[in-house]
Amino acid sequence: MAKIKKSKIKMDIKRVKKILGIKFCFSIDFLNQIVQELKLNKDSRILNVGTGVGIMTIVLALNNHKVITGEPGDDNSQYAKLDWLTLSFRKW
Repeated sequence: MAKIKKSKIKMDIKRVKKILGIKFCFSIDFLNQIVQELKLNKDSRILNVGTGVGIMTIVLALNNHKVITGEPGDDNSQYAKLDWLTLSFRKW
């Protein structure tokens, strides 16, 4: 299994909302509240299957949780077929 480098870019919810845009703001606030109320153990390993656009994954990561994410092999949605490793998010 390939080792993934940790990012040195520190993110917070305000910065993510600015990057993702207004249509994600409500979802991020709502999901962040749920994640914080769950009081998950910081050592938990979370598998997020059927990620879609990844908002829950982003919220979990912003709360310092370790998240592995993916789509089922037979998922034909536009997000499942993107090559996320080659996309550039260097606008920050």
